[in-house]
Amino acid sequence: MVFGPMLTLSEFKRRVVEALNEYFSSEDAEETIGTIKELGCPEYHYEVVKRAISMAMDRKERERELVSKLLSASSPELLTTDQLGKGFERLFEFIDDLELDTPGATEITAAFLARAVVDEIIPPAFLVDPVVVGLGGDVVAQTKRILSRDHQYSRVERIWGPGDGRPVSELKVAIDQLLVEYLLSKQLSEAERCVREMEVPHFHHGQY
Repeated sequence: MVFGPMLTLSEFKRRVVEALNEYFSSEDAEETIGTIKELGCPEYHYEVVKRAISMAMDRKERERELVSKLLSASSPELLTTDQLGKGFERLFEFIDDLELDTPGATEITAAFLARAVVDEIIPPAFLVDPVVVGLGGDVVAQTKRILSRDHQYSRVERIWGPGDGRPVSELKVAIDQLLVEYLLSKQLSEAERCVREMEVPHFHHGQY
C-alpha cells in the first residue's frame, strides 16, 4: 500500500505545467482534471491554483478565462475550498516576485480571486479572514473593490473581456453593454480602455 503522494512536489509541478499547456490548446477541462487526478497527489493540489494563475498572467484574456473555468470545474472534485484558498495564499506569498516578472500581477490575481468568489468556489468570508488579509494585503483590498462595484457580479463573470474566446454573438452583446454604459457614464476614456481590452480589432467595425 502506498501512503502519501506518488510524486515529489517538483515532479508534480512539472507534470501540472505540462497538463496546463495542453489545456490551453485543447480547452478540455474535464480531461485536464482527470490527468491531474491520475498523478495521485491530492496533498499538492493547491499548487494547481498557483501554477495555473501564474502561467495565465503573461498570456491573453482567452487563457485567463480558461483558467477561471478550470478552477470552477475543478471544485470540489479536484480542488476543495481549503485547497483553493491555500493556492491563493501561496500566490500572495510570491506576489512581489510575480509583480517583477509580470507588472500588474496584483491586479490580475485580484481579478482571479473576485471571479472565484462570484463563481462560488471561494466563500466571501475568505476575504475577511485575518490570516488571509494579512497575507493578501493589496490583492485582497483590490478584490473587495472589484466586488463592491455596481452590477459587480455580471461584470466579474466577464472580467477577462470579450477577448476570452467568446463567439461573435457574445461579442455583440458585450459591445452593446459597453455602449449603454458609455451613454450612461459619458466616460470616454473608460470606454476606450474597455475596447482595447477586448483585443478583437477585426470586430471594431461593430462599434459603429
